[in-house]
Amino acid sequence: MQLAEVLAHWDTGPVSGVEAVPQGSVNRVFRVQAGQQTFYLRLYRSSDVAVIERESLVMAAARSGGVLVPAALPTRSGAGWLNLDGQLCALFNAATGFQVARADLSATEATAAGEALAQLHRALEPLPDLGWRRYTLAYDPAAGLARLDTVRRAIEGLGAPDLTDAWALERLRSQRARLADPACPHTADLSGPRQGIHGDYHDGNLFFDAQRVSGVIDWEQAAWMPRAFEAVRSAHYMFSGVPAWAAAFLNVYLSGLTMGRPELQAAALAYGVQADHNVWSLEEVYLHGNARARQFIQHAPFRPFTSLWLDIQEHLEI
Repeated sequence: MQLAEVLAHWDTGPVSGVEAVPQGSVNRVFRVQAGQQTFYLRLYRSSDVAVIERESLVMAAARSGGVLVPAALPTRSGAGWLNLDGQLCALFNAATGFQVARADLSATEATAAGEALAQLHRALEPLPDLGWRRYTLAYDPAAGLARLDTVRRAIEGLGAPDLTDAWALERLRSQRARLADPACPHTADLSGPRQGIHGDYHDGNLFFDAQRVSGVIDWEQAAWMPRAFEAVRSAHYMFSGVPAWAAAFLNVYLSGLTMGRPELQAAALAYGVQADHNVWSLEEVYLHGNARARQFIQHAPFRPFTSLWLDIQEHLEI
């Protein structure tokens, strides 16, 4: 499929440049320059129209609640997205501000991101169940070990492993030991109150400007989950290397909502089960050839989430 053929369905004016955006890990994203305007073309990996319909509804609700969400440009026919022979596509206005690489995140971004997530959850709380994605946190220990062993063999079979591959193998071995430990929990209770959440709230989907979040993108993973689960996940995802900043993110988030320690603790226990069993990035890179997911392989030892959470709790204010 030619990108020029896709872009012809939008009235952007003459296109002067198109380049792939390497940060995306699931969908293909392209930066489109048309005169003085910049757009982002997303080619969805999913062919399920319900996914993009739900994404559109969630983004509209967030925007109505004051969350800064880039709008989708209507096609020439007035639709919010394009279905071109089964390939779902959408063209978005560029978010304002700039993105901050994870290695450059600071306490400033932590507080801004926490404040914005609280606003986002307040905006989505009134939405009914729209057939959102749901997480089921119940894992088969033997299957988890087998998946890790499959990835291990793939890494060990590489002809010229690099530093990321070496870290992936070291982390995999520690993660395997964690899952094989009889004390490792393999299920978690998510029976508490649920609502719509962004589903993938982290630095790769945030823009910053003047010490605030100026744009939240990539709403395809919106899910029906306890709100605190997303808060804990985001804190871990962005700031696991600096517990004080993870706590700063959560402290600001909590100040914008009515939430006590029990709700947060329950979410942390549940998220810990998911975090310790998460093999997505390893399988994407070494089994499915998704080089874009390499960015999610940390160059640091694997630690069970319960250990990280103890460090974060020392800085929490509730």
